[in-house]
Amino acid sequence: MKQTDKSILFNELYSRFEAMVYRTCCYYVADEADRSDLFQEIFVKIYTGLDGLRNRKAAKTWVYRIANNTGIQYVVKKKRHKQAGDMTVVERLPDSGPEDTEKRIREDEMINRLQLEIQDLPLLDRSLIVLFLENLSMREIAGVSGLSENNVRVRLHRIKKKLKEKTAKDYGN
Repeated sequence: MKQTDKSILFNELYSRFEAMVYRTCCYYVADEADRSDLFQEIFVKIYTGLDGLRNRKAAKTWVYRIANNTGIQYVVKKKRHKQAGDMTVVERLPDSGPEDTEKRIREDEMINRLQLEIQDLPLLDRSLIVLFLENLSMREIAGVSGLSENNVRVRLHRIKKKLKEKTAKDYGN
């Protein structure tokens, strides 16, 4: 592939999948510096692997596979457990009244807590739930993970049940 074609394709993939890759990073690591490193590492792998992308229509699955595999490798490489205090509430509070601000803070705390619970899952489970949260179909998740669609369904059901139980304990639901 010519360098200009490669650059054009990379820019297209970056603009299409930037947000998804960042969200994926959030589920694998809590620290913002680690997220930034992981984000960059994923896009470096995407760029270096562009010659192997045979079918542009399959780019979505290909990018998800790279993002998830790189996230797993990053966590294994780091081999450290993040504490709940490492996550901070996202600073995107509206300028409206205090009720909206309090509601936004509660929502952000719940999202951060869910991210922490996901980070505590075994790597395969974490990978599956991240793909599910990115709205991939069971077939696409199976393609990325290498599991059968049936296995993906069963595992996701168990993962969601486990996360629901953990968050219900924390929030008294």
